[in-house]
Amino acid sequence: MKKLLMVVLGPMLLVAVVAIGVVWWDRGAPPGFRPEVVDVTPDDITWNHRGVRLRGTANYAVRLTQKSSRGDRTWYLFPVMPLGDTMSRHVRVVVRTERAPDPMLGFEDVEIEGIARPPGAVIGPDVREALIQAGFELDEKLVLVEAFDD
Repeated sequence: MKKLLMVVLGPMLLVAVVAIGVVWWDRGAPPGFRPEVVDVTPDDITWNHRGVRLRGTANYAVRLTQKSSRGDRTWYLFPVMPLGDTMSRHVRVVVRTERAPDPMLGFEDVEIEGIARPPGAVIGPDVREALIQAGFELDEKLVLVEAFDD
């Protein structure tokens, strides 16, 4: 009976442990928890950071949106420059958040907590092209910050 129980529960337990481990590695914290937050600027941030508190100036010259496949969630994407820099066109950081930026603002000093990661498929060719068409130059080590929206 014990062997049968191990044969049935063993693989399920192994899959659960591996899944939790992958999420923990990706987010820097166990599922359901936030990683430890580190203060960074757009000039300092790298893909090696996990939890970040980003301080900079959001540039709303291009207002990009993404919708979930079911259409029930909308994300807003915008570049963040070093604090007070409204002239730079070189983008190192793009923020993805569910909070809509104020439509009356062109720039805004922001402090955003979130998870830093490589852009992967989130910043796809359409987003890159829209930023380039707006006159931005994308850094080859572009960092995506997915904001904690709660």
